[in-house]
Amino acid sequence: ASAVPQATLKQALSLISSKDTMKLHLLTPVVGGIACGAGCKFCIAGMTPVNETISKAVSPNVDSYKRVCEYAKAHGTETVLLTGKGEPCNWPDHISEYLAYTKPFGFRQIELQTNGIRIADRRPITKAHLVKWKDNGLDLIAISVTHYESEFNRKTYTPTRRSYIDLPLLIEDLHHLGFAVR
Repeated sequence: ASAVPQATLKQALSLISSKDTMKLHLLTPVVGGIACGAGCKFCIAGMTPVNETISKAVSPNVDSYKRVCEYAKAHGTETVLLTGKGEPCNWPDHISEYLAYTKPFGFRQIELQTNGIRIADRRPITKAHLVKWKDNGLDLIAISVTHYESEFNRKTYTPTRRSYIDLPLLIEDLHHLGFAVR
């Protein structure tokens, strides 16, 4: 099944009739499904309706995604931000797929938005995933935090745990692998 219905894709692409009409700044594929594991009260998943497209993890429709990448690139897009309605790192293979399909288009920056928990826990994300992602063009990992103090982040993201992830160690790990971190 296609993650993006053909009619919707055609409608979206027809909204902009020429390259001179509008510059697209950011392409944001939604990776995985709605599962997360964090306990954020402000989570976007709870604020938007559940639909068939995002109620379960759907592998990318390669042909549609490549057409969207071509279109975005032709209209000046320089950055791709992989995000999710849930936590994208619950689906490392989907991230790998998107990166493999994105890399050939030569976008200036490829980013991943995550709460960082799955990466810090190394479940299901492994060092091998991170190395593969770096090799496939992932430049920056944007880690969502609510505060500079660990206890505030624990209360927000991991309220059932005794402690929050070791954020400084995670950032150091990611820098060591060559990622920029925001």
